[in-house]
Amino acid sequence: MEEYPSATDYREIVEEFVGRDKMQTFLRDNKGFIVHADTKQKVADASRLLFYGHELTNELRKGALEYDSETKSTAFSLYSEASNEDLLSELQNAKDEERSFGDKKNLCVQNVSENDDGMEVTLEYTNKRIGRRELIAEDERETSVLIIESSEQNVRTVKQNYERIDEFNAVSSFFENWNKQRKDNDDEEVKRYNIALRRLPLQDRISLFDELLSYNPGNWILDDVLQIGIKQGEEIEEVFEDVDDEEDLKEELDDNLEGITDAVITGEGLQANAFVQKCRDNGYYFKSAKLYYDNLDVAEKVEVLIEFKEGNRRSFDISVEQGYEKVEGEVNQATHPSLVSPHTLVA
Repeated sequence: MEEYPSATDYREIVEEFVGRDKMQTFLRDNKGFIVHADTKQKVADASRLLFYGHELTNELRKGALEYDSETKSTAFSLYSEASNEDLLSELQNAKDEERSFGDKKNLCVQNVSENDDGMEVTLEYTNKRIGRRELIAEDERETSVLIIESSEQNVRTVKQNYERIDEFNAVSSFFENWNKQRKDNDDEEVKRYNIALRRLPLQDRISLFDELLSYNPGNWILDDVLQIGIKQGEEIEEVFEDVDDEEDLKEELDDNLEGITDAVITGEGLQANAFVQKCRDNGYYFKSAKLYYDNLDVAEKVEVLIEFKEGNRRSFDISVEQGYEKVEGEVNQATHPSLVSPHTLVA
């Protein structure tokens, strides 16, 4: 880094990369400041005029470079009473007019088309990234989504493959601003609804995971359940008699993974599993699962992570964590882990 950053650069590195919690910890540990703020924008504003010097600025830069770049798939619901023809026509006009859906990112529709799978929308935007000569640099990027009809009236499913969080954020900004523009024009809204477990009763959350774990995408079949993530719900009917804390419960969960796998593979279902019933009765539910899939046609296996995120970024993500190749009876880690696109796993 050859140029000392401006106050705007420091603001953007917090807003776009580091985030609220990590920046609060960074300021506490390195500057002796405790910043109480409920948003990353407020933390960015409070910290942008401090003098960091070369060493601390490089620490910030290093931390900002450490975020995921693996391919993930996500999905959410879109509610609108507008017809497909109406939405397609508007997006085509937005492309021709080079209409902006977010001034900060120069977010525009690059292309829109309709095919047998649904409506594909490609977006282009300006991305802020960590530069070599300067702290913040810019480049032009694009990402796309697929809008698909669902079985419910006026409800569509939106699917997105992405590698970087800026792609996810660009799509979020697009739908937020598109809905705002339609409201301002008195048109039918396009409301985004994230797939959130907390909207479902505990029993339905179990049923949802039962369906997810029972679903075999294409030529891939579930071989094992490697890991289950749990979370405590809002209502607890009773306390575990033989569990002192949540860590003990997680250990017990690990011991029961084989039974959970068998319940799914044999078709018995999660509802019949004793440990799953114990979780349900005490207000706990599954929020993530790492699954091991076997390919029926070629000698490949993959680990897939299914995760419902409920923090600042609420989303339903699917990612291929690791790929394996079967060679002469042995299973070896593949050099290129993305043997299957996570997009095919989003039912």
